Amino acid sequence: MIRNELIAAVALDLIKANLDDEPDGTLRICMLGLDPAVVRSVAQSALKDSAVSSDALVKIGSIFDPDEQLPDQARSDESITHWRHCRLPSDKRAVLFATSQEELQRNDKSVEKITKIETDTLRTRYESWMNRAGLTENHLDSTKRTHLIAALRAANETHAARTIGSFSDFVIAISEAIIAKGLPLQKAVDSALPALKLPSYSGYFDRIAEKNRSSTAEWSKIFRRLHQQVRPLLVRENERGDPIDEHLVENFAAVRVRLTDAETQIVENFLSDDLSADRWTSSQNDLVQLDWRTISEIFEGLRRTDRLPLGERTIKFFDDEFDDQLDNDQRTLLSSTFPKEASDDLSSFFDSHQEHIARDKKLYSAWEKFIYNNPQPYDDFFVGLIATLHRLRDRTDDDEITNNQLVVRIPRGREKSFWRGKNAKVMRYFAFRFRGIEKLFGPHVSFDFGRLYDFYFPEAEKELARSTSGARDARSLKFEVELDPKGAKSKLLFVWEMPPDALASSMADDLVRIANANGDQALLSTADIARQSTSAKGRIQRIDLNDVNTVRDVGNGNNGTMVAPNKESGDRGAAFLA
Repeated sequence: MIRNELIAAVALDLIKANLDDEPDGTLRICMLGLDPAVVRSVAQSALKDSAVSSDALVKIGSIFDPDEQLPDQARSDESITHWRHCRLPSDKRAVLFATSQEELQRNDKSVEKITKIETDTLRTRYESWMNRAGLTENHLDSTKRTHLIAALRAANETHAARTIGSFSDFVIAISEAIIAKGLPLQKAVDSALPALKLPSYSGYFDRIAEKNRSSTAEWSKIFRRLHQQVRPLLVRENERGDPIDEHLVENFAAVRVRLTDAETQIVENFLSDDLSADRWTSSQNDLVQLDWRTISEIFEGLRRTDRLPLGERTIKFFDDEFDDQLDNDQRTLLSSTFPKEASDDLSSFFDSHQEHIARDKKLYSAWEKFIYNNPQPYDDFFVGLIATLHRLRDRTDDDEITNNQLVVRIPRGREKSFWRGKNAKVMRYFAFRFRGIEKLFGPHVSFDFGRLYDFYFPEAEKELARSTSGARDARSLKFEVELDPKGAKSKLLFVWEMPPDALASSMADDLVRIANANGDQALLSTADIARQSTSAKGRIQRIDLNDVNTVRDVGNGNNGTMVAPNKESGDRGAAFLA
């Protein structure tokens, strides 16, 4: 179907509706403001339709049919005044005719008494547009039809569809994308934007939340953005009307290596073409057919990846690092608007791909915050665990729980690479402090800390003992807490962290010294420590358990050491046993 055929079909529906509304009276139906080609198409459709042609005369002036394409009986140059007052044949109860803008101005009073078919009226016949384009309930359910009506209304109200011809092309393109290509509605509308002289996939309509897709205002915001920000780029200008040719050439040089030969040629033709706001060229038409997601950096500059939506960042990451890992369904999932709380599909995607995503720390952190609802930090592991369990119970209904089982795990904890960047002293503290924790909680709570206990040795292996970083990631551990892992599968994350200079960071080494593996018995140690009265900046300070620099330890240093095995005064064991 081509544009004028669709317009004529919609007009024919309107004519039939008017005839049905006036079963007994006579109708004078005038086409106003329509192009001659459209007038002829409507007239031809009316003549071919037996229901309309049996009730209505069709009389079109030569100004609309200069090449005499209509049959003689459908041609007449009588005025609008004539058709308003004339007596109709006894077997007819309506006449369909057209008038020019000039005649309309001369006979404006006559127009008030007739039934008008105008572009503004036709545009709002949304159900008819969809049905005539083939978008029946076989292809779109009632909800999707409501969404599409909102999109079409927005295109009209924002004047994104500047003419009824471009509006018709827009509807046809949406129909072809849904019926022939099988695209979901949001993608279909995005792919149809070239019909409105806008770049394909520049609307990102799938970012409209599902609950808001029936709102015309939501679609209108995007169409206005496209008009204000994107349309000027198509004549190589910014929003203020300033030329951006040099900017485009520079950006094109930076991204052309990623374009195909065909895409490169289209962009080069566009950059060298003589453009103006009052005409549309073939180079512009070719450009808007390209996927905007591929060429947008030429116009907008190289976008920082961390400013992209999480789904797009993830797709880009996999395309760059693991280009064979994502199937079409996963790409569709990631391209859609993410809900406020992770869906089962998104949680499953993260679970199955987190080893890959972990290659990018920022991306992995963003996924964790999304999946686990912004994990909370705690400096006390038990407080964090109980608080997280409380949050899990609040968000999980009793009837969802099939088994009172709790699993606490360190995501990626079984990967040695995960531990290499961790602060060794902090990890050794946790390994020593919480060794045997499962015996405290009993059979309904299980712990999987992966390779954490590689730190539970008198000396950790060199590869793990290397890091002394004070960065937050190095001195913290993330724990995934899952309630009813075989039933409700409700998960949350919390973060335990410890200052790298805390006195407790020396606890593991102190315990090894107390064990006194080379002696006959363990040490019963005492500690001779003192406050470091002034800070490095010369200020008076108090002892702070989170800062070893506030204490002079047993070695008269600031390492936080509390046990001195080589000093007799540091072991009271012999005196105790005597």
